[in-house]
Amino acid sequence: MKICYPPLPPVPMHFHDIVKSYDVRAIHPDQITDAHVEVLGRAFAHYLNARTIAVGRDCRTSSPAFHRAVVNGITAHGVNVVDLGEVSTPMVYHAAGTLDVDGAVMITASHNPPKYNGMKFVRPGAVLIGRDSGLADIQRIAEEFVVKAPAPAAQP
Repeated sequence: MKICYPPLPPVPMHFHDIVKSYDVRAIHPDQITDAHVEVLGRAFAHYLNARTIAVGRDCRTSSPAFHRAVVNGITAHGVNVVDLGEVSTPMVYHAAGTLDVDGAVMITASHNPPKYNGMKFVRPGAVLIGRDSGLADIQRIAEEFVVKAPAPAAQP
């Protein structure tokens, strides 16, 4: 059966400056937007070929919007979400290690100033995903999704 997913937002998007060695982070909204987070959530779900992904967030003011965006991306790919709510990063790692999930996402920019936000990706067993262990692949998938996004309709 072919699954048809809703289209991604047709906006110019670049990921090379926001994807770091072990996470995604940048200044919000100047460098990273809800649209980036949605596309990365969808790419993560695709990368894992997931059935269920846990999602947690920190207390930054942009985290609720990023949480909604990543959940939208994951569920648009046909994947279930376990909403962990506002939690610490170790709690997301614990969830990835103990719950029946295919991975987890933490919305956070860790120790960075409040104007930053981002995300950490985790495999089952609480294994952090870094650039050399899957994050570069997630970035590539996200970039492919954006390239395939339909162009905006021409205005008469």
